[in-house]
Amino acid sequence: MLCLHIIPEYSETKSFSFELFDYGAYCPTPKPLTGKLLDFISDPHSKGTILVAFGTVINWNRIPREKFEAILTTLNSLTDYRIVWAYNGEHVQTKSHIYTSKWIPQVDVLYDNRTVLFFSHGGLKRY
Repeated sequence: MLCLHIIPEYSETKSFSFELFDYGAYCPTPKPLTGKLLDFISDPHSKGTILVAFGTVINWNRIPREKFEAILTTLNSLTDYRIVWAYNGEHVQTKSHIYTSKWIPQVDVLYDNRTVLFFSHGGLKRY
């Protein structure tokens, strides 16, 4: 038996033999935010949280400087929002409304009712 992870919305219709089993998509159970991340997101003056996460698709140290500057300038300009950025590049100066970390509990941030936008590469492992 071969087990497959197929998301119907992203695959074409086809018939499979009985030796194939589609176990479907899954999402981990979200947990409440805690610690520094919760304190950061809880700003009462914020219009909401924007999560920026590209997984391992982008090596921030290798993208063209002008592209990186455009992203950084845009994120720095969104001061009405709390931005949570999964960023694993060299140290960069950001404004106080941006929280950077090499790892973000993505499902937990997405589940939080203050999250208003998810900016991602759109891969199948992103929820």
